Amino acid sequence: MTEPVAGSWLGIKLLTLVAGFAGGVVTLSFLKDLTKLQGIAAVLAGLGCAVFLAPIPSPYTAGLLHGGDPALGVEWLDKIEAAYGFLFGLTGMTLVPGIIKIAGKFQEDPLFFIRMFKGK
Repeated sequence: MTEPVAGSWLGIKLLTLVAGFAGGVVTLSFLKDLTKLQGIAAVLAGLGCAVFLAPIPSPYTAGLLHGGDPALGVEWLDKIEAAYGFLFGLTGMTLVPGIIKIAGKFQEDPLFFIRMFKGK
């Protein structure tokens, strides 16, 4: 069994968690006329996006910064993941409805995406 990462909670890096929360809170300054419940949902959506999405591009970005090899960018990985966490936290409230809209369009007409990419 693997050892838990220092600075993590339930396998989530605390730096990514804090960055995603901060991004979600900053989003509230752009989203006007939200109820308290909607504000909490906005922050949680951003936090969820940050926690689940930030670890995906982070190793590749770290590798790109170090000659294309993800193993070489290990010392930057936490900082890059926190940056992505903030970015996904900031845009999470926009990403979630967009993903739901795309899924709905796919459910209505799965071939739409094929036609869209073919240009017809």
